[in-house]
Amino acid sequence: MSKSTAWLINNQKIPVKLKESTIDLEKNLETWIASDPSLVQGGLVVVGRQLILDSGRLDLLAIDPQGRWVVIEIKAGVLDKEVITQALYYVSQIATMKFQDLEIKVDAYLKTRGSVLNRVLEERGVSPENQAEERETLALIVGTGRTPGLNKMLDFLTEKYEVPLTAVVFDMFELPDGHTVITREVTESDFSKMSLAEKVPQWTIQDCLSRAKKYGIGDEIRTLLNIAEKYNLHTRPYANSIMFSPQNNKTRMLFTVWLKPNKKGEIRAYIGSDVFAAFYPVSENVAVEILGNPGWRFLSKADVFTIVQSLEKLFQTIERTIE
Repeated sequence: MSKSTAWLINNQKIPVKLKESTIDLEKNLETWIASDPSLVQGGLVVVGRQLILDSGRLDLLAIDPQGRWVVIEIKAGVLDKEVITQALYYVSQIATMKFQDLEIKVDAYLKTRGSVLNRVLEERGVSPENQAEERETLALIVGTGRTPGLNKMLDFLTEKYEVPLTAVVFDMFELPDGHTVITREVTESDFSKMSLAEKVPQWTIQDCLSRAKKYGIGDEIRTLLNIAEKYNLHTRPYANSIMFSPQNNKTRMLFTVWLKPNKKGEIRAYIGSDVFAAFYPVSENVAVEILGNPGWRFLSKADVFTIVQSLEKLFQTIERTIE
């Protein structure tokens, strides 16, 4: 089992080993993630908690910026093969459940928070009517450690069976002043093979360009596609958006743009500026400094070209680091 150790460098530049916190991290993780899902992945909105399914009770269910469903299974302890098996059971059920049944379960949670599933999907440019055929589901397992060989299992499932799995491990430490800090380690298997959805694509980049041109933003979308091609980003077409991701993990979003602007003519985008550090030799601070804070944005046409210039600057920075 892997375990983290942390040190604080004090005013005398001397490392001071931190004690593991006595706060029950495992007990609090679900509540903290439900409150702030960016603890595990940016851009998520939680749409269900302690969801009763045929194979058990799912800890958290979320939707990402592309409208993909994210099963979040939290283990009270170290991550092992059992939690992977459980997460896969939940993924299969969420992916195949009748949309009306899933909507009822999710709305029971969302209505207590002033929302409904259809609104969440529409905000992400996803048509609720198509969810029966186009529901894409990912798995995210969370714990406070991992058993030996877990990463090998994740790689095997991802490469052999094309199951996108992410593992997140947390630790908590006490500072000398009594405050606590949380550390997080994320393991994402390389997703170098095409996903099943990409083998028989329902939408093409040309479809997306045609739709963008219809709404008067064809030039802006083409400019983003050009910068993606220049720096070898993977482009994933959806009915209403294009997701840009690294080539070695096609399920992980760097940024997404939607094809239909709002009434002001602004283009909706989600920029995962902090994600670049996970796949390229650049620090998160530098990526955020160049691209801005991660999150949702509404871009004017001029803003799109500013983003392109920022991407150019970021990749030039990365290339200098490699050299």
